[in-house]
Amino acid sequence: MIFLGLKNLKTALMMKNKTYRITIAQGEAERLWELYSITKPDELCLEDLAFERGVLVTEGALEGMEACLIRNGNHGLIRVRKDIPEKGRKRFAIAHELGHWELHKDISQIFACTEKDFVAKYKGSLEEIEANYFAAALLMPTKFFEASMEDLPMSLETIDKLRAFFLNIFNGQSYLINGTQQNLFCHVLSGTRQDKVVARQS
Repeated sequence: MIFLGLKNLKTALMMKNKTYRITIAQGEAERLWELYSITKPDELCLEDLAFERGVLVTEGALEGMEACLIRNGNHGLIRVRKDIPEKGRKRFAIAHELGHWELHKDISQIFACTEKDFVAKYKGSLEEIEANYFAAALLMPTKFFEASMEDLPMSLETIDKLRAFFLNIFNGQSYLINGTQQNLFCHVLSGTRQDKVVARQS
C-alpha cells in the first residue's frame, strides 16, 4: 500500500511538472508576439523571427526527418526538408525547431525531428511535446484561436476559415494542437481535402 501510494504521488508530480512545462512553452511562444509587436498572423514571418533569435532557416535535402536544429552557442541553423509539399506543415516544422531553440538550450545541441515527433502529444518525449505546444502557440496564439472559434460550429467550413486566417497552418499530414486548461482542439489532416475534426472539448 505504501509503495502504491508513493508511485501515485510520483505520477501526480510528473503530470504537474509536465503541465507546468507545457504552460511555460506556450507562454514563451506568445511572449515573442509581444516582444516583436506582432499583432496578426500574416505579420509573422518565421524566417525573420528565427533570424532575430540567432537562427538561420534554410531548406534542403534531409534523410528520414522533416527538420533539424543545430546549435553553436548563440547561433543556430534550422534546416527544413525542401520537398515538404504543404506550406502549413513546413511552417509547423520551422516553429517546432524554433521551440527547441528557445526551450532546450541546455539539453542538446542537435535536434533531428521526424514527422512522428510533430504528433508527439501522448507518446513522445516531453521535449518534443513542449516544442509542439510552442509551435502551436506561436502559429496560432490562444487569444486569436479562441476569438476565431467563438460561436462557430466545429465543421469543415470553420476549418476553412481558420485555415485562411492562420495562413494555411492546417495544411499537411500532421496534427495541430491548440490547448488551454479549458479548451483542447485537435485537427487531423490527411494531405487531401478529407479533413476530419477529431476532438473539441470545453
